[in-house]
Amino acid sequence: MSEEARTLGERPVVHTHELFGIVLIILGIVAMTFPKFTTNLILGAIAIILILAGAVFALLTYRSKERTIGAWLKAALLIIFGILIFAHPYAGAIGLTLIVFLLLLGASLISFYWAYSSRENPSWWFMAVSGTISLVLAVLLIWGIFRSNPWIVGIYIGINLFVDGLMLLLMGRYLKKVEK
Repeated sequence: MSEEARTLGERPVVHTHELFGIVLIILGIVAMTFPKFTTNLILGAIAIILILAGAVFALLTYRSKERTIGAWLKAALLIIFGILIFAHPYAGAIGLTLIVFLLLLGASLISFYWAYSSRENPSWWFMAVSGTISLVLAVLLIWGIFRSNPWIVGIYIGINLFVDGLMLLLMGRYLKKVEK
């Protein structure tokens, strides 16, 4: 990489990994600081998406020549589940906990695969550590799903974002050293 590509004037350009890492660290800290807000924000977004999707299906079914009962049921179920999440956030938080468990499990498997694929690169262990932490969080989350506060999801999402951000920040710093 040329010296011009690495700097703008006299200031060094922040590596993309570092920038995204800093953003994820900040989001992780916000999520851990306000876990109930984070969980409610995610639940609210899911509820709105379900209600809007149900409305779109209802409109499509209404405008369609073939107005089947299945199409109406799908629209109704989407709208009902969206409203139920708004009305009963605790139940929605348990469902969200299962989704976050799958997310953390998937993120850990992807991180392990990425680490394994990059094992000739000295920074492979950043991804292995991130995968290990995601796997531990997934196991702890599913183990305590009915014994813990439903807002724990916000804390776990925050921890995962923070760890991934730290991993990207460290990887970006490592890549800067290698590029020099």
